[in-house]
Amino acid sequence: MGTLKTKLKLLLLARNGVKRAEILKKDKVFYHMGEHCYWHPWNIPNETYLLNIHNNVAVAANVTFLTHDVMDWMFNYSGGGTSLSNMSEASKSLIIAS
Repeated sequence: MGTLKTKLKLLLLARNGVKRAEILKKDKVFYHMGEHCYWHPWNIPNETYLLNIHNNVAVAANVTFLTHDVMDWMFNYSGGGTSLSNMSEASKSLIIAS
C-alpha cells in the first residue's frame, strides 16, 4: 500500500467513475463497497468507515454524503424516537444523484 498522497494522485488520475470505484474498493476506503459500482464525485466523505455501498450502485457528480451531522441528534431528541444512525447505506442497484 502506498501513501495517502499517492492514493489521492491515482484517484485524481482515474477519469472514469468505474476505475475510481475500483481504486476506492481496492484500498478499502469505505466500510464496504460492492461489485459493479460507479463513483463520479471528486470528493470523499469525512467518515468513510460509516459508508456501506452495495452492488450496482452509481454515485453521480456533486453528491455529498453527510455521514455525521445535526439531523441524527435532532431526530433522536425530538421525542419521535427515530434514529438516522444506520442510514448511511446504499442499497443494491441504486443511482444516487444530486
